[in-house]
Amino acid sequence: SSWGVEIDGRRKMLDVTEFAENAIYTTAQVARILQRDPQTVRKLCQIGSLAARMDRGGYLISGWAIRAYVENRSVLQEEKQKK
Repeated sequence: SSWGVEIDGRRKMLDVTEFAENAIYTTAQVARILQRDPQTVRKLCQIGSLAARMDRGGYLISGWAIRAYVENRSVLQEEKQKK
């Protein structure tokens, strides 16, 4: 799916790899999806920006949580562009 924000009438795409919403991912997998460092993904989980469940091996993150994070990030970027 394509994620993006509208800027000056043009759609700017966010750097996100496709993922399944009805799946569970590890921190490393989400890092690849979001094209971020795994440490950044762990930090996002710790501060609650990315909903996750802690397991013995680390965080487990649903595809729905990734979608919510990406959509929220799109809205924040769009608001920042308007200012």
